Amino acid sequence: MVKSPTKKNLSQHLLEFRQRFIKSLISFFLFFIIGYFFSIEIYNFLLTPLEIRSQNTHRIIYTSPIEAFLSYLKLSLIFALFCSFPIIIFQFYSFITPALYKKERDTVIIIFLLSPILFFIGVAVCYYLLLPVALKFFLSFENINATIPVILEAKISEYLKLILNVLFIFGVIFQIPLLFLLLIKFKKIDRNSLKKFRKYYIILSFLFGAIFTPPDIFSQILVAAIMIIFYEITFLFAKKPNKSQNSSG
Repeated sequence: MVKSPTKKNLSQHLLEFRQRFIKSLISFFLFFIIGYFFSIEIYNFLLTPLEIRSQNTHRIIYTSPIEAFLSYLKLSLIFALFCSFPIIIFQFYSFITPALYKKERDTVIIIFLLSPILFFIGVAVCYYLLLPVALKFFLSFENINATIPVILEAKISEYLKLILNVLFIFGVIFQIPLLFLLLIKFKKIDRNSLKKFRKYYIILSFLFGAIFTPPDIFSQILVAAIMIIFYEITFLFAKKPNKSQNSSG
């Protein structure tokens, strides 16, 4: 017998939502304080790929008195969101669980567990594989032997914006398996539909890599390859449509 969702009145729902929202807000605020306290260390961590490639011949500048402060503040906010995200997800899951049936609950918990894990993996792949190559590509445009040497002196805000945007894009790319999982779970796609759409997806993967990654060929191919691998894994696990469904269609 399938267990029915737990019913609560409106005031109980509002009270529980308020409590879980406060817990999420507190966790975010605590991580923000930690992030601001260690903002220099976080900044140095993000600067490491450039430091390795530049061999200490470059410097990061800021052109406004408050630019560095705002950059560190932004780092603290992103660190807080990054670290508190699993807690926020847990609070949200706990809030909606009573309204779900067991099968729905199992699907949701898998998604909520895998989402931050895949996001972190995507960020790690970007940081350790893509960024060093991408920064090497950007630094290749320097010309020290020119009449007036062309040397990188990046603004702190622009550098952090570039790095954080690329890291975020990779984190999103690694959410693709969850999207496919949902589509399969709700029977929106099957093996036949995936097989028919494969060639279009490959083209879209390379277009996505060309548009949303640094313009070096390695980064573009890496993004496209990861997206295609996710697609092929989905194809292996997707169920074949029933013969009765094919005949009726």
